Parts: sequence; structure tokens; C-alpha cells
Amino acid sequence: MGVKDGTTEQVRASVDGIVASVVARQGGTTQPGTPLLIIDPTTPDIAIGFLPAVQGGKVRVGMPALVAVSSFPEAQYGYISGTVQDVGRLPATIERIKLLVGGNDQLPELVTADGPVLEVAVALDADAETPSGYVWTIGRGPDAEVPTGKLVSVSVVLSDRSPLEQMTE
Repeated sequence: MGVKDGTTEQVRASVDGIVASVVARQGGTTQPGTPLLIIDPTTPDIAIGFLPAVQGGKVRVGMPALVAVSSFPEAQYGYISGTVQDVGRLPATIERIKLLVGGNDQLPELVTADGPVLEVAVALDADAETPSGYVWTIGRGPDAEVPTGKLVSVSVVLSDRSPLEQMTE
């Protein structure tokens, strides 16, 4: 990376991974903190979702979660099982959401339309016996891999008891 005086500066990513997309233009200028690349992490598979900030106090690390993948109908394949690995403490910024959704300019506005959101990371349950490599709630899931960067919907299971059971206690 070049700097104003013609020297170069080494840039390091905060995570190990593979470059999935280049955001900055070669020869262009950026400001500190501006994303240059989108990295596909090589760490265990994680789904990122957003939840209303007012619900953040109910979600804890270790809670079960269900991840719906946009290209695999839930009625046919169900959900990928997972576990909440991290819950943001502060609302996600528009810039952070844009970075996570691959630079899409419309999604951050949609995600925050009802107010501030917290970022939630869900570790997906692995299953080497399924074609996708994940545990699904219906059978073995699809006969295909889940592409990196696919749009997903994350639901956190707050309780495994029915509302009636909760009311009668």
C-alpha cells in the first residue's frame, strides 16, 4: 500500500482467511479505518446476524441458535443448528454492517430500519457426514455446500419451554 510520500505500508488483517472481495480501488485513497478487503475467515464456520439492541440482554453466549440459509428453503431442509459464540455489547454501526454484508449499500439500512442492532456470531454445528458439513434440523440438509457470504437469517432460541409452560410455573 502506498502512502502520500511515496513509501509503502504493510497492512495486516485482524483475522486469518482468504480474500473474498477487494473493496478499495488500486491507486485510490482511503481514510484510516476504511475497509480495504473482505476476508473469508478460515476459522470454524460462523454465521453473523443482527438482533434489535433492546433484545440484547436476553441473548447470551452458549444459547442455541438456528440459521436459515436463503438458498435452501426451511420447509425442505430446516435450519443449521448452532451456538451463540458472541454478542456485541454496543450497537453495530452502518459501516460495520456494510463490511459484513460485502459492501451492499441497501442491506445496512434495511437491517437498522427498526432501530439499533447488535451483532451476533453463531458457531455452526459441524457434521462431516452431511454434504454441506453441518447439522440440519431436517434430515441431512441439502446435497450441496453452503456458499460463503450467503444471506442467512439467525434465530436465537431463548427458551425450550412453551409459553404455556412458562406461565404455569
